[in-house]
Amino acid sequence: MPCPHPGNLMTFGRLFDMKLHALLVLLFCLMIAACLSLVPGFRSTVSELRQPAALSCEVRCSGPVKWIKIQKPSGDVVVARCDETSCSQEAGFNISHDQYLKGNLSLTITAADYSKRGWYTCQCEGKDVCDVSLRIKSVGYLQQRRPGESLVLDFQVPERLKVVLNRRDGGGGGGAGGAQSSVSVPVCSVDGRKLHCVDEYRKRASLKCFLNLSAVQEDDAGVYSIWDTENDELISTHTLTLTGNNTDTNSTLPSEVIVESWSPRWIFKKEFRGLIVGGVMGLVSGVLLMFSAGWIKMGCSRITAKVGKCWRGDSTQQTDREEDIKLQMYANDQDDPSITYR
Repeated sequence: MPCPHPGNLMTFGRLFDMKLHALLVLLFCLMIAACLSLVPGFRSTVSELRQPAALSCEVRCSGPVKWIKIQKPSGDVVVARCDETSCSQEAGFNISHDQYLKGNLSLTITAADYSKRGWYTCQCEGKDVCDVSLRIKSVGYLQQRRPGESLVLDFQVPERLKVVLNRRDGGGGGGAGGAQSSVSVPVCSVDGRKLHCVDEYRKRASLKCFLNLSAVQEDDAGVYSIWDTENDELISTHTLTLTGNNTDTNSTLPSEVIVESWSPRWIFKKEFRGLIVGGVMGLVSGVLLMFSAGWIKMGCSRITAKVGKCWRGDSTQQTDREEDIKLQMYANDQDDPSITYR
């Protein structure tokens, strides 16, 4: 049986290596995607303030179930429990025993507020089966004040906060026909009971359970955004318009205000569990695949070497046969008297 040519074997080996590496990359990407889709770290529920919110978890569980609110560093709190006979829950939470028996472990928050924000974990027989985060949709308020009156901004959350004013840029050309643009101006930041304000607002601002800004003036008109700096989340916006002066109140406000609080920083900081677990599983799987690829490549190299050796041996045998034929022809010529050698 003829052996394949070594050149063809080298070409085949290079093509095999390229296809193998491409296959490994594809499998690695698919593995990470599958892990990220299976890990419940990306489940998030967005609710309006003081409205019901459902934390979805559809897993059939034959044993006891409990929902835990993750609270650090104060400690986690069990907010609901279920078993085959009954369910119990803390005030403000509800879980259905009938749905539990059908494989629906969802937890309902009767009136979502800022104290209920954060991560919730559902456990079946002591094992985590669902992780869901609750966020509150930012709230917008409209406030009208006369020049010289006070503006009150309710904080509503005890976390670290900052207040940013989005107002009209006075350098936009002025006048009714001039181009207008908005500019964001930092106002104050709150850390516990400490208030830090820029020079423009330091003497007029005071902190209680809210921010009080006294003696508002024309430059204070605009949209005040209150941010939770701990989670990089927008809590509320307060649109201030001034009345009783010659200023067109609508022209003092920016045309667009961003009210969505979803940000890349929040994703990577608060919803990191799915990324970490999926990335680690994908990395381990990729390493295992790389080791497997090494063994496969080694086996193919051995096969290639054996085939090459076979080809070299076949070529040597072919040469020996040709020499034998030449010697046999020479011997026959010597025996033939009709052939004359010079």
